[in-house]
Amino acid sequence: MTYLKEILSNMGSSVVLCHNGLFCTNAISNEKQSDIQFNDCEHSRYNYLAHDIRSHFNKFVGVLYV
Repeated sequence: MTYLKEILSNMGSSVVLCHNGLFCTNAISNEKQSDIQFNDCEHSRYNYLAHDIRSHFNKFVGVLYV
């Protein structure tokens, strides 16, 4: 954990409010309003900027631990 924190800190990755569970089932698209809404937000916390994107794509390649 210390190693990852050091590497990410040196990359300049911002810490932002993340969904921490952003998968297809948690995003609802409304094409008429050009809107996307997110549900299931009880795990939202501050995390590194790319965390939600990484977790989303890890699901598609079969990585179970995200």
